[in-house]
Amino acid sequence: MFRSFAVLLPFLLIAQSNAAELVAGMVDFPKIQRHYYRTAMEQKAITEKREEETKKLEETLTENRSKVEELLTAQKEAQQQLQDPTLSDAKKQETLEAAQKRAAEINEFQTKVQQQQLTARNALIQQADQANVALLTEINDAIRSVAEENAVDFVMNRTFGVRGIPTFPYASAKNILDLTDEVIAKLNQSAPEGWAPGKEGE
Repeated sequence: MFRSFAVLLPFLLIAQSNAAELVAGMVDFPKIQRHYYRTAMEQKAITEKREEETKKLEETLTENRSKVEELLTAQKEAQQQLQDPTLSDAKKQETLEAAQKRAAEINEFQTKVQQQQLTARNALIQQADQANVALLTEINDAIRSVAEENAVDFVMNRTFGVRGIPTFPYASAKNILDLTDEVIAKLNQSAPEGWAPGKEGE
């Protein structure tokens, strides 16, 4: 047993030596997201898209409001007519057929509005998903680039966690290089003139 340990000892020492040479980096990912100018731009684009779809839906409702109101009024009158005991069977049948036709028109309009709402919702979700993927890719690329420039072996995110509890609730800056501000600076190299963290994305 002692002989086996003696054989393994050099390898253990090498492993410990290599581990000691690793350089750790740290970033505040949510801060990077907030202070990256493209995050604010994408949020603005999604807000504008939502407003555009809301306006389209309001236009559809406005264009068809009078027609739907007419159909509903006619349906109410038909209900009252059908309660008239003096109404002939032929007239009842005619009234029922007309009411069924109006009901189909109302249902068709409701389906149209629901489909328009669903299409708009799916378009917004898709736009947001695509924006998130693009932003995460850009941020991760910047983190990797800054880490390489600083000869950092691995980077951890201090603020990721479970149920609001950070994965790394405490990390000493003495042994860990915080790359957050450098990453933000790299990402914002192509920011529009006049843009600065704190004005947008705060």
